[in-house]
Order: sequence, then structure tokens, then C-alpha cells
Amino acid sequence: MLRRRLSWSCLVALICLLTTTGRAFDVSPEPDLSIEFNPEGRIVGVSTQQLPRNVLGLGGWEMRDLGDGDDEDVQCGFQSAWIAGISEPVPVVAALLDPPPEALRPAPRWLLGGEWRVGAGPTPDAVLQPTPESTGSLLRLVAPVTAAVRAGASFTLTARLTGDRPVTAGLLCLNSAGRPTMHWQPVHETPGPGDLRQFIVPVQPPSGTAGLMLVFAPEPGDTELRCTGASLTTHWPGELNSFDGQITETADGASFTGTAAGLDLAVNYRSVDGAIEIAGQLTSQTATDRAVSLTFRVPLDGNGWNWWHGPWESEPVPASLARAIGTWRLLPSGELLSPWPLGVVSRDSPAGLLALAHPPSQPALVRYGFRQEDGLFATIDLGLAPAAGHASAAFQLAMFAAEPRWGMRGALERLHRLWPSTARPATPAGAWFVGIDPSALVDPARLGLRFDDQPESHRAWDPALDILATTRWAPPASGTELNLPAGGRGSAVLAEPLAVNGQWYAAPDQWAAWPHALAANGTTRAPVLPTPFWRAQQLSRAKAQLAEEGRWLLGGPPPELPVPSLLPGYDVLVAGHTRPPVEHLRWLRALAPLQPLTYLEPELLNPATLAGVQRTLWHEAISARAFPGAVGLFTTDLATANASWFGAGVPLLSRLTALGWAQVPFATVADTMVEVQRFGNGDNIVFLVRNHGDNERNVTLRIEPVPLGLRAGPTGLLPSLVDLLAPDADPRGISRSFNAWQCGLVLAPKQLLALQLGPPVDAP
Repeated sequence: MLRRRLSWSCLVALICLLTTTGRAFDVSPEPDLSIEFNPEGRIVGVSTQQLPRNVLGLGGWEMRDLGDGDDEDVQCGFQSAWIAGISEPVPVVAALLDPPPEALRPAPRWLLGGEWRVGAGPTPDAVLQPTPESTGSLLRLVAPVTAAVRAGASFTLTARLTGDRPVTAGLLCLNSAGRPTMHWQPVHETPGPGDLRQFIVPVQPPSGTAGLMLVFAPEPGDTELRCTGASLTTHWPGELNSFDGQITETADGASFTGTAAGLDLAVNYRSVDGAIEIAGQLTSQTATDRAVSLTFRVPLDGNGWNWWHGPWESEPVPASLARAIGTWRLLPSGELLSPWPLGVVSRDSPAGLLALAHPPSQPALVRYGFRQEDGLFATIDLGLAPAAGHASAAFQLAMFAAEPRWGMRGALERLHRLWPSTARPATPAGAWFVGIDPSALVDPARLGLRFDDQPESHRAWDPALDILATTRWAPPASGTELNLPAGGRGSAVLAEPLAVNGQWYAAPDQWAAWPHALAANGTTRAPVLPTPFWRAQQLSRAKAQLAEEGRWLLGGPPPELPVPSLLPGYDVLVAGHTRPPVEHLRWLRALAPLQPLTYLEPELLNPATLAGVQRTLWHEAISARAFPGAVGLFTTDLATANASWFGAGVPLLSRLTALGWAQVPFATVADTMVEVQRFGNGDNIVFLVRNHGDNERNVTLRIEPVPLGLRAGPTGLLPSLVDLLAPDADPRGISRSFNAWQCGLVLAPKQLLALQLGPPVDAP
């Protein structure tokens, strides 16, 4: 039977497609699917299609066996060589890897900045001279790895130091222009043989990485620090294999079965509420442990499309066939993953948006990206360990369209409809705080204080003022016993964050109790169970047990561990022991829009800087919908100094938390320096409008009343907008503009407005 298909973007290039129910097509080497869209761009069906081999369909699966590759070691000894043209405040010494293998040329080199000298002898080393006043001495390894990264390799960098001077170490992945391709990753010291201080860094660099830079920053001191050498190990992956098999149309979609390199793959595609749900299972044909990278790719011409790095940032898809674009983060254990549980591309003309996603609660190492040669893709690192009960690895993905003009925010809204975010009813919201003087506070609720980190000092004070006694809990690194601290009904438990230099894998004897798929590590070429995934399961169990006892679970991942599956395990999210990066707060707010959020703010009680920073401090907190918590002795004077901001900020934060963050604002301004957020819907709605620029901005806020459920009053008059942060200011009138409402706004530099609907006034 022939069906007419709507041609949408470049996913399907045919007008009429053969879709005979129950018939299986042999489609080696990659299966083809037809996705049916209605005129509004919503997915309404999926079926098989027989295409000529020069036409790419939708649904290709490929794999790399990480255990089939080779390891290549290169040792680094120091030679006396000077490098010209390097901008350093002091002379620079270089040490070349000699002889470099062909695959790594040009050779990796050490750049030694500071008062270093090269030792003499058959095995020279580099020595940092005792210079107590010197603060600019850096040791940096720059290793060109372009060819190996393109082949999908991972690496292990090892550096060896002697001397007891403290150092701060970190890793950066750089592109060919020397710009970072990922966030700074701290590196921690491990015990070495003898008196050697050893730094071992496993790394799976993002696509586009041209060099790895390992940086050591010694603290000033009067002792000698000596670098005795280093090595770079390249872990080459196995060959890329496509799955050969059959795809069969089913009543509500299609199914695919195929094989590759001793692995069986079974995938079901199902059309559900305008999306394609993709449920797969990878199974080993042998009893041998396997570490596999499985890739699903959607062939798509990227010309004119943009890749979204987050809800507020995008860039054009690169034209190069060799370069993939993605938004990836390196875990301290060396694995690479997407911090966002989806990959999104969109274009303006003709308008379109396509997203690949997975459930945020799914514990998996997933990377989303786009490359002209492959299109939009998702790569999942899966481990198979038949002896431990993991002969198969199940996974779930989804593909969907969303309104292109909202970019990733529209895709996030669609994601949360597929896999809804939830919050426990009546979850307490407020600030986590440490160290206060009870006698100085008459009404702590006015200051937003809710979670007391030192309840032993306030046994009578907390219950009387509706403050929750909070006990700290370190989740065990292994085993199934939670060992939760005791506590009364209405109390809270604060889960200590996973240390960034902690134990990164659950022991293999824990695998049998793990209900999900194992992950894979390209450095060890083996199945692994990352500790963050194990921790997510522990948190979910602890949260359920505490709920039965009438208690609450607080906590959250540090910025170095942006693992989405950790977030559902908490009732209240704690963003950090000090003010976290803004992007971390945004990440938490976007993926957990209904969960209360708090963090400790050291500047909240700093009398020396309070007057100069309180405006920025509170604007950041309100924009993030996060309660800033006090650290230190909260006295009457300090409370009074910040009283006006507490008076305005705390009620507003309470309301924003109750309303929940909306992924799509349905309100815009034509100014990239001004950000618009929405909380709530209908008459109970708050818009946050913030000027991020250093100059005054004169903008028009355009509001779409229909999707927001807004209506004019009985007399036809439109409501006004009232600033909750300046309640004495005059309301702002709203006028009509075709099918939208609009309001003119003048924002001072860095100003934040919190606008709610008020009684009608005359619009200017």
C-alpha cells in the first residue's frame, strides 16, 4: 500500500514509500525507517521503507568494540631545548617525546614555565628552583592528539613529581586554535612508588580536540620540586562495524534485529504522543566480557542547522565532514558524557527542530552530537558481563520534533512531557544554613532559613520555628545497606556529595544487584559500573525510605559531576557548599524544574562586602530560583543590613519555587542581552526579565496570551505588570499587538524585574 509522506527537512527524500505491514526487508548494512509528520511538524507515525542504497533513511546502528584496540605508550624524557615565540614571563624549557610514533607527530612536548632548569645526565629531569616569591611557575604538558581523537581513541596521561611543595593540577582539552573544548577538570594525586608523587589522568576527549594540556601550578615555597618524567598512553579503539539485519513493520511502529561482531541488537520503534520511542537491547553471543560503544545516527544534511549547547546557546553545525560538534563533559574517572539528556538541532528556514533524547533518570554514558558525515547521533557506552548477570544491556532513547523558535528550551519542554519531572507534595523550600546565633533572630522564616546543618545547637529552637533539623549522611561506597541516620518525623537528611577524588567504580561483586545496563570504559577496555550511577540508585532507595518516615532528602552533585540521573534521587537540591557557577544552577533548574534549590552563600554574612554585592547576589539567586543560605555567625546586625533584600527575595523565591520553572516562556524581547523566564501559568504567573548588559536597555516584552491561558478582563481591559522587587513602582500597562500583548520596559544595567499580572492601567 502506498502512503503519501510529508517531506520534512532532509530526513526523508521520497514522496511515496512502500510500507507493507508484516513484511521484512533485508537492509544491509543499515536499516531504513520512514517518519511521518503532519503539516504542523508533529511525528504521527513510523514505518519501514525500501530505499535505494544511495538514499539514506532513518535508523542506522553502529558499534565499536573497545576491547579490540591496541595501547601505545610514549615516554617523555627532558632534553635541553629552548622554544622561541612562546609568551611566558620567564624562559621556557621544552622536553620532546623521542622518538614519537607516526600517529602522534608532531610530538607531544612539555612546556615548563617559571624558574625551571634542565638537569644533566643520561636521564635528565626538570627541576623547579626554590623561589618563595615566585607565583607564576607552571608545568604544562601539551600533547597533539588530533588523529587519535578522530579515530575515537582515549588516553592516559601520567606525570611523576618529587618534592613536598603543594601543587594544584588540572586537565584541559584544546582545539586547534588553543581554545578549550570542555570544562577544566581537576586532577588528583595518587600514591606512586617510593617518594614519587604520581598523577594519572584517564581522558576521553571531546571531538575536535587537537591537544591535551596537563597543568601543574606549584604553590610558592622554599623547597625544590622536580618533575622526573611523564608518559602518554593512547588507547586505540576497535573497528567501526554496522549492524546487518532486518527491520519489520509492527502495529504501532517497527522493529529491527541485527548482528555485528558477535553481538545481537534488538530495537523496537514505537510512535507515542508525537514522538518515536526507541527501546533497545544489546546481547553478547559469548560468555566473554565486552566493552562496546553503540551509536544510533539520524542521517541529516547539517547545512543551515544549529547545534544547541544548552537552553541559551547555539552555534552553526560545522561544514567539515571530519569535525563533530557536541556538548560533552569529562568525568573525573575519564569517561565522557552529555550533561544534557538530549541532543538538539534546529534551523530557521524552513523552520525545523529535531531532538534525540533519553530518560533523565536512565544511568548511562550517553553522548549526543552532530557531524556532517553521520548526521545527528547518540553514542552509548555499554558493558556486557555475562558471568555477573549482565549478558544483555537495555537502553532507551526517543526522537521528537518541537517548535523551532524556542530551540533547546522547546525540546526540554517536550522531554519533560515524555518523562515528567515530579516533586514530592509539600516539599519544604528554603535555605540550607550553617552556624547561626538563635538569640539574634526573632523570625528566621523571614530570612528563608529552613534546613539547619547544626541542629544539636538548637534543639528547642528549630521545632518551634518550623526549621528542619538536618543530619549529614555519607552514602556507602559499596553494599546495599543504606545506614541512614536516625531522625524524627519532619527532619531532613543531607547526603554528602560524591567526592571528586573518590572511588569511581562500584566493585564487580556489586554488579549482580545492579538493575540497569553496565557502562564501558575505553581506557580499561572493560565493563564498569560508575559510582555516580550506583549512588543514584542508593539515593532513590533512601528517598523512598525517608518518605515513609516523613523525612526529606537533601543534596546534589557538584559541578564536576553533571550526571542527570542523580537529580531525581533528592527531594531538595543543594547546589554547593559555596556559590556554584551560574551554569551549574541553570543546569539544575532546567532538569529539575519542580524541586526546591538552595546553596551556601559565604558573602551573605560578609559585612565588609555585603553592601557592594547584595544586589548581584540576590539577582543571581532569584534568577536561579535558589535560596542562598547563611554560613557563619548570623547576628542581628548582619540580618538588619540585608533586611530589605531578605524581605523582597525570600517571598519571591518561595513563590517561584511553588510555581516551577517553565521551559518555554511564551514571552520574548528582541535583545540578546535581556533574558526572559517564566514561572507558572494563567493568572498565577511571574516573568523574570534580566538585563545582563552594562548599559541601559529599552525593550518591548511580547507575551503570547493564548498558550499561557491569559484573557482580558470582563470590560476588555488588559492587566498590568507589577514588579515584585519594586512594589512601590507604578504598574506597567499592557497593549495589544495583533495576537500578542506587549509592554515597554526600560532596564538599568544588570537590572532584574519580577513581573506579575496586576489590575488594568492605561498603556503608554
